[in-house]
Amino acid sequence: MSTDSESEAIEALKTDLQNFHDDWEKLYENEEALKNHILLKKFSLDIQKLVLDAKRLEKFPKYEEQSQVVVYLLTTPWGAPFVAKTTLFAAAREFDEAKAEASSLFHLLKDFMNYKSVFSNQLYCVLEDYRKDISKP
Repeated sequence: MSTDSESEAIEALKTDLQNFHDDWEKLYENEEALKNHILLKKFSLDIQKLVLDAKRLEKFPKYEEQSQVVVYLLTTPWGAPFVAKTTLFAAAREFDEAKAEASSLFHLLKDFMNYKSVFSNQLYCVLEDYRKDISKP
């Protein structure tokens, strides 16, 4: 049985994963959405919240391993098929809406979209699988 704090952490992560899913879908369907500063700001906040809530859920053994994978994916630089100098989490934290198209987040997401066939099978699918798993009763 889940405690209130565990239930709250699960619900928060479900929401975060759904937000990431929705943000990613918008970019995947229309790469021009990258030029939308409001969407980039939302994505940056959603990435930050996803990492923080995944860390919060790590303390519950049933969710520890998958939550650690979420944190790892978002806090580790990518090495293939392109080399990233920063992580999605760091880029999200440093995002400045006034300099959106010069931001690390913009460039990272642009790289992801350039290799979306690869990343739809890596980052997105891992997070999407967890979103589905955690939503099961």
